[in-house]
Amino acid sequence: MPEPLTPAQLTRDLAVRDLTDPAAGPHALQLVVDLAVSAVARPGTEIRRWLGDRIVTVADNYDHLGYHPADVTRDARYTRYVDDSHVLRSHSSALIPAALRALKARPADDVLLVCPGVVYRRDSIDRLHTGTPHQLDLWRITRATTDGTDLQRLVKSLVETLLPGRRWRLEPRRHPYTVDGAQLDVEHRGEWVEVAECGLAHPAVLARAGLGDGWSGLALGLGLDRVLMLLKGIPDIRLLRSADPAVAAQLTDLAPYRPVSALPPVRRDLSIAVAADDRAEDLGDRVRTALGEDADVVESVEIRGETPCARLPPQALARLGAAEHQKTSWSAWCSGPSTGRCPTPRPTSCEIVPTLPSTRAARTSGHARSPRSARAAKRREAATRAAGDAARIPLLAMRIRTRSSKTTSARTAPASCARRISSAIERNARSRSAVKSIACGNAAVNAAVKPWSRAWMSHSFSTTRVRPRHGSGSASPSSTTA
Repeated sequence: MPEPLTPAQLTRDLAVRDLTDPAAGPHALQLVVDLAVSAVARPGTEIRRWLGDRIVTVADNYDHLGYHPADVTRDARYTRYVDDSHVLRSHSSALIPAALRALKARPADDVLLVCPGVVYRRDSIDRLHTGTPHQLDLWRITRATTDGTDLQRLVKSLVETLLPGRRWRLEPRRHPYTVDGAQLDVEHRGEWVEVAECGLAHPAVLARAGLGDGWSGLALGLGLDRVLMLLKGIPDIRLLRSADPAVAAQLTDLAPYRPVSALPPVRRDLSIAVAADDRAEDLGDRVRTALGEDADVVESVEIRGETPCARLPPQALARLGAAEHQKTSWSAWCSGPSTGRCPTPRPTSCEIVPTLPSTRAARTSGHARSPRSARAAKRREAATRAAGDAARIPLLAMRIRTRSSKTTSARTAPASCARRISSAIERNARSRSAVKSIACGNAAVNAAVKPWSRAWMSHSFSTTRVRPRHGSGSASPSSTTA
């Protein structure tokens, strides 16, 4: 059985607000749902909303929709298991089997099933992805015959209503719950952006609910968050949940989004040793778990490069505390522009510098070096290459986005975030690497600093180089992940 969520994790996940639910307060996503329903509903079609539960059976989430028992999507990497037979719904299509059974119990000749809601994923961290997105399933079930022409008409009406004037296309895709499945893309700034999946409702899915011969349908699943972002011009998906009054006030209508702040992002580096099969999704989920309610300070986590630990020299392995079956990763924290208007922002960046023999000159990619330090770095790198040490460890650059606040809290300072992330990742593995220093917006926390080491501190408005004190404290652990 996949490892289930702990009671604390389950409580945290169930406490996430469903922005499509009017009972939790108004939100622009609810307007998108209403627009979508009005676009596809036909005269004489009965509209039935089915909200369902956030915890669903594995059968409704996968089996009744036709997923194969060996499908990778069932893995705990992508699904949040509550127990061996229940999960937090990973897509709004998980609501469809129960809605179809209700239709069997109370039949109608032509029905539009409307199933909106928050869903739960294990996903990477960036401006377009979140672990709790919102989706909308629209299934038109009828006793009449439906075909590809009906599907094209439905999609055309939907796009013209939600995103008028945009070019769109349908690309063939396979879904276990549709026949002749397709992916709906719309053009945005010269690129194609996926917003929905659709197809003819699979007869086997209908039959499992007791709707056999004589029934057919059209199935469409829409990514509500992305549609709203395109509609309003919102640059980051996490803004949809922002508590900042200047942002939240704009999320009750469909008017264009007005940026609240234009402060530039700040980049920081982090190097970690991880299991050979770890991916960005694994790291992203651990970062969210480590930071809890402060997870929105991380704008993106990108893996920039990887090096198998087996290629490292013994000295590097010893200092990392890493095993040969692991790998080192280079990823990214990005501290993005503040979304508030308060003149006193919280600290917006941190840096973890690993103690690696061939990366003493490696520092934050977003900082400019003085000509002298740049020349010294080049000499050290040339000496390293001449010595035949080709195993320079790639760094993990993480970009941290923090919000402006009226108060500065030590609990949410980026250095604190970095330590919490490192500790959480370390708990998922059984080895670690040493950290030279951690620096954040208002103070540098120097640990076991050697004379040649440097710490940095920065905030939204400036970047200052700080010479560390020698011999202060003990080394903080960076991490390895499982």
